[in-house]
Amino acid sequence: MAKMKILVVDNEPFNLEILTHYLEEQNYEVIQAEDGDSALQKIAAIRDIDLIILNRMIPPPNEIEVVHTLKKDERYRHIPVIMQRAAAQSPQIMEEIRARIYYYLSKPYDESLLLNTVKQALKERILVREMRAEVKKHQGIPMLMMRAEFRFSTINEAKTLAYFIANGLRDPDSAVYGLTELMLNAIEHGNLGISYKEKKQLMLSGELNREINRRLNFPENASKYAYLMYEATDREIKVHIKDQGNGFDWHKYLEFSPERATDPNGRGIATAKFSFTSMTYLGTGNEVVCKINKFTNS
Repeated sequence: MAKMKILVVDNEPFNLEILTHYLEEQNYEVIQAEDGDSALQKIAAIRDIDLIILNRMIPPPNEIEVVHTLKKDERYRHIPVIMQRAAAQSPQIMEEIRARIYYYLSKPYDESLLLNTVKQALKERILVREMRAEVKKHQGIPMLMMRAEFRFSTINEAKTLAYFIANGLRDPDSAVYGLTELMLNAIEHGNLGISYKEKKQLMLSGELNREINRRLNFPENASKYAYLMYEATDREIKVHIKDQGNGFDWHKYLEFSPERATDPNGRGIATAKFSFTSMTYLGTGNEVVCKINKFTNS
């Protein structure tokens, strides 16, 4: 199996050396760059870079300009970026969040935190690749649907349904990401009652999937489903997702918070909203309605 490629961008040789050492020990292929220009050149020249670790204080073009350049290009916009900084709570963090940077490392580096953050960011990269491949297998039929209702209870069912529905939308690659995040949220937090704190610990320990499967087998969850309602008009498509949980305080998750910057979870809803024209939570938060315009000028 090919090694996953990580581009490390830092103008300090010592930082490059220590990051490269930690990552190569885990069998990652490391590419180094010392400034924004060389970083962009290497991204263009080297195929399939999986992750970028970017220093906050690189020479021009600076880190925000580099990220904006990547996000504008369909070839690179799905590459996750980890921002490394001296202080995780600096005033500039909101600027980075607006640039859709959701993973952070604080200096000096803690090896275990570094490797866990890299692992979680690479999971996102793998998930996006899998989604894009699976979406292509379901082309055609969703474009013919006017109304439909589905139920799902497992992670695999949620992903399969997201792949299918995404093909009826204008931008399947973007839509499948948002749909998957919201549907997984309906299962994990909604029906199974996994709290934010519990999910964080389960992700850090690598036990999340095991715990999901364990809770799915609880007698009280045997008949629990989440539901997806699909409705298409001439101008837009509406997707309504509902779970059987008690809901949650969704307001604070619509924007990614600096206080959660180093957590492995808590960015799904904030990133999902970019997949849709609008995304609205209802009531206590166990229902969400997403709308997608069929035309880019709508």
